[in-house]
Amino acid sequence: MTMAMMGSVDLDLALTAWAERRLGFDRRALRLERLRAAAEKEALRLGWGPFEAALTQGEAGLDAALIAAATVGETYFFRQREHFDLLQKLPFKGSAQAPLRAWSAACASGEEAYSLAVAL
Repeated sequence: MTMAMMGSVDLDLALTAWAERRLGFDRRALRLERLRAAAEKEALRLGWGPFEAALTQGEAGLDAALIAAATVGETYFFRQREHFDLLQKLPFKGSAQAPLRAWSAACASGEEAYSLAVAL
């Protein structure tokens, strides 16, 4: 099967399943257009049959290309300022019995987590 013969919906389903299996990502967390573009490039390079097998079997080279497309490739302090603007507007009710907890989902080398701690 060639990429032209494969519908984007089928590719999207395959990529969504891959991201869930390999990364634990929910479809809502995916930048599917970036992932699809990387997959199409790899499928053209490998051919559809080998691409499909590599996707299913978790071939390291393909995984690396898709992971790079699925994840954020930048990290710096106070990245995405709008998140910190929203944080300033939220009411917090922490206490010794119910401490405030915060989580930074994207922190390649820590800048986002440190930014969150400073903001809080």
